[in-house]
Amino acid sequence: MESAGLDLAKATAECQNRAELNALLRDEVESLKAELDRVERQFVSLEQRLQSTETKASAVSAIAEAQLLLERIEAKSTEDLDSLSAAQVRAKIKAADELMKTQNYAASVYYANRAIRLLVQVERRRELAPAMGTARVVSVSRANLREGPGAEYDVVATLDHGTVVVQLQERDDWYRVKAKSGVAGWVHSSVVR
Repeated sequence: MESAGLDLAKATAECQNRAELNALLRDEVESLKAELDRVERQFVSLEQRLQSTETKASAVSAIAEAQLLLERIEAKSTEDLDSLSAAQVRAKIKAADELMKTQNYAASVYYANRAIRLLVQVERRRELAPAMGTARVVSVSRANLREGPGAEYDVVATLDHGTVVVQLQERDDWYRVKAKSGVAGWVHSSVVR
């Protein structure tokens, strides 16, 4: 009977996890549609913008902002920025820099802002990532949540029987998990199902 209850809790958590992910993905689709509309309007006015007087300072500022955001994301985690996204961002920044050198400041600002938008999307994907893990439920009376994947690591929290967690990573027989409360750490695979 207890096993059935745990299975039901796990299935419910997975269902809820998928529903939350679907809601996040719907929000992302709406955001992308709004972005596409904005870009379309921007292209319509691009010719006029190229004629306008963007300053060298705005181009330098936009390029610097893009480079700083790229560096900040890379410093946080190499997992967040895949090689394709990194290449796209660097290409946009390089194009912006080269356009600035030819004094085409409006186009330079456009490419730098495009790089910034790509980086913002990377950050948004980072927010979505935890919802994409596997739901697990604690199957013992109390499970130790540790700083790392091993019994030698310090316990950061304990999880009660029936606590639902999301598995984010796996290393040997250890799972890196996160509870709804926000607490995260490593548990042995034998204490969850």
